[in-house]
Amino acid sequence: MYGSIGRFNVTDKKFQFYSLFNHSPAPVSPWLERIFDSGEGYLLIGTATQGIKKLDLANNTYEDVLIYNADNTEIFARDFLKIKPDEYWIATESGIYIYNTTHHTFVNLRKDYQNPYAISDNAVYSFCKDKQGGIWIGTYFGGINYLPNKSLVFQKYFPQFGTGTIKANAIREITSDDKENLWIGTEDDGLYQFNPQTGIFSNYKPTQKGQSIAHTNIHGLAYAQNKLWIGTFEHGLNAMNLPSGTVASHYTSNLTTRLRSNFIHSLYKTVKDDLWVGTSNGIYIYNQKENNFITPDYFPKDAFYSSILELSDGSIIAGTFQDGLHYYSPLRNTYGRIQIIKNNINLLAENRITYLFEAKDKTIWIASEDKLYNVNTKTNNVLIFSTSTGLPSNMIYTIAEDGSNNKWITTSRGLVLMDPQYKILRIFTKMDGLLNDQFNYSSCYKTKDGTIYLGSVKGLVSFNPEDLKMEHYTPPVYITSISFSITHYL
Repeated sequence: MYGSIGRFNVTDKKFQFYSLFNHSPAPVSPWLERIFDSGEGYLLIGTATQGIKKLDLANNTYEDVLIYNADNTEIFARDFLKIKPDEYWIATESGIYIYNTTHHTFVNLRKDYQNPYAISDNAVYSFCKDKQGGIWIGTYFGGINYLPNKSLVFQKYFPQFGTGTIKANAIREITSDDKENLWIGTEDDGLYQFNPQTGIFSNYKPTQKGQSIAHTNIHGLAYAQNKLWIGTFEHGLNAMNLPSGTVASHYTSNLTTRLRSNFIHSLYKTVKDDLWVGTSNGIYIYNQKENNFITPDYFPKDAFYSSILELSDGSIIAGTFQDGLHYYSPLRNTYGRIQIIKNNINLLAENRITYLFEAKDKTIWIASEDKLYNVNTKTNNVLIFSTSTGLPSNMIYTIAEDGSNNKWITTSRGLVLMDPQYKILRIFTKMDGLLNDQFNYSSCYKTKDGTIYLGSVKGLVSFNPEDLKMEHYTPPVYITSISFSITHYL
């Protein structure tokens, strides 16, 4: 009887017992810890020394689903939770197993000392799913863990030990090459290549051997003319050959290059594969024939250029640090300033323009260190967004647009989701699964499949807006007490 499961026959009031070990390895202990009805015509049984067993209710036969951990130690299964018809979570002494019955695959979630988002203990005893779909996880040594049913799941990349991981905190520039690898410039650990298919990071730093990047503090990235161009803080500009990863050229401020600054703040590739370079002292176009840089006459020569963008009509706009927004239209052969005047003051020249973006409706979004602007150049209509209109901060870093024309806006106090009618739908913070609330300058990239990568001062996050689920659950309100003056009721 020990190690068997009994089925009660309501007609004759008797039990019929079926062994769960008669065609399995001899067990150290035949203890059965938990019986779980899948609702799919079979039971899942947790055991003390032979993991998970599955009993077919139609013919009363069993099979061993999973006996051993990866290290060949026996699994002690304690509890089950059905997530969907073909997915079950299993609480064990070896962490959580996620069992997919369709593909018969398992994913083992374990405690990870380097990952603060992992479960706190491998000895998992129980599950409970709440009305919002959140999962409560009881452990023996690590207390209670909670996995909320998020409306949007953010993939996190943060500093960890080991090979193939990212070690940087301050994520700055993000771009891609012709192989769809991502290249990530950081302000504290050089350059990284990221393969989205494998999830592996490769790091590039300055070395004494030559043919390496000039500095670990990177402020500009662009893939143009079959090279990866890397702008650094006060150490000039590198051109890297791919896929070798060797630096072919290093440009610094001198008469030969015609650069007047070593602080390469922003890089931009145009549709025609021209490379624009924004620095702390002027803006330049790379002259491939002469291997030097040209200063265009139509932009101020000594401004600090913080952001560059080519519009859909071929115009180039360039944002600056306290010198406003400049434009050049090759089509009309005109140039000048785009200004937003209030009380005789050009608001765009009052602080740094941090990011420029053209939406599908051809309006221009201008992010700054003091508010966000939307400009319609055809109607001259301007919209201004700030904390007074619902933003969590006036410090705006980047903006991206998804397939539904929603805007995703990074700030110093969270990620803002705005609909096409400019209504703020949601503000995501660390409580919603972000690494932290503060994002970073120029750190935004959208891939061909719609995935958005955003850099912060604590690492990198990615998500696909198509996965967004709007929450409709409203928790009930319970009045537990009422106090008035010194009289206490209830």
